[in-house]
Amino acid sequence: MYERFIARQPILDARLKLFGYELLFRAREDNRAGADPKATSQLIVSSTMVFDWNTLLDGVCAHINFGAEEITNGAGLLLPSAKTVVDVPPTLEFTDEIIQGLKNLRTAGYRIALDGYARESAVERVLRYMNFVKVDFTGTAEADHAAIKKLAADWQIKLIGKKLETWKDYEKAKLMGCAYFQGHFFLEPQLLKRREISGSAAHCMQLLQLVHQRPMDQSKIEDVLKQEPALLYKLLRFLNSPVMARPVEVKSVHSAISLLGDDEFRRWASLVAVVVPATDKPNELIRTALTRAFFCEALARAKTRRATTFEYFTVGLFSVMSAILDRPLADITAELAVSEKVRDALEGKRNEMRYALDAAVAFESGKWDAFAAAMEGLEMAEDGAPELLKNAELLVAGLQV
Repeated sequence: MYERFIARQPILDARLKLFGYELLFRAREDNRAGADPKATSQLIVSSTMVFDWNTLLDGVCAHINFGAEEITNGAGLLLPSAKTVVDVPPTLEFTDEIIQGLKNLRTAGYRIALDGYARESAVERVLRYMNFVKVDFTGTAEADHAAIKKLAADWQIKLIGKKLETWKDYEKAKLMGCAYFQGHFFLEPQLLKRREISGSAAHCMQLLQLVHQRPMDQSKIEDVLKQEPALLYKLLRFLNSPVMARPVEVKSVHSAISLLGDDEFRRWASLVAVVVPATDKPNELIRTALTRAFFCEALARAKTRRATTFEYFTVGLFSVMSAILDRPLADITAELAVSEKVRDALEGKRNEMRYALDAAVAFESGKWDAFAAAMEGLEMAEDGAPELLKNAELLVAGLQV
């Protein structure tokens, strides 16, 4: 077991009532910020699977800093869009890929804040996607205040004054037109800690074996989860997370299966069992697995089904399992009670699920002849697939575990 840390700093409205918290990754208990390339990913995992999101935020929104990687790789998939504000640094190189990522986040319902003012055309080209601009009062000249106020009015953006150290700073921020206020003068970041139990790949593999059996043996699933508290905790935490929007709290494996149904439970249990042992893998690998899974599932829903949508989902999700578990895919599938069609598809044999996976892989790499051939194998029109893939990417743009 080891401890996870999150610092949170309140953001107040003009009446000094709580509007939201900026959540900050902390690696140690000394509450000092440190450079960590995985800070955002670790913060997302901690806030949704280690800490209780609702207790952490107390009903208000969370501001979380995203870099270029998180904007483009779908690192927010567990964060509820209605309660999350994505903070974007103005120092990013706003490439076409980054701008498309911002568009996807807005389409998925997230609000976005430009975390600092910069008088540059590269920054101004993304203002249309911003809901907020944060103004750093320790690094912004007073001569720029009027320009910032006009910018906010022109783009109908709300201003957040940050790093306010004195009441004088607060009054200046109000005169500038700031709607929200943040700084050590009100409250320094509060450090929260929670002990996390690490998960083992062996128990994740056992869970995969059990959920793919038909019928599922609930008692055996519960036995495995009792041996692996981290896996049970993360599964139940995920099923109770705001992104699921479940009206009834899931408290056990039995209640989860009853509420979700067998295949829906299999779907989410498989996702958690694949992602938990992949914490040391590149984010792009997880993004690829999730996108393929949701896209293959969407293809199954869009046509006459000859297999369950879960089987299509499984083929997409497992297509990168060898890289996640560092084992040959044939060895992995040999241990799982997947259907013969799923195993055939993963081994490259031609069937509808394999065509769906081929379509996903071809689209990723821009191999349009191969994509057309895969869609022909599915007996589906090509023109509908891009929209299905876009929807899959939007799901991932909200859910990285």
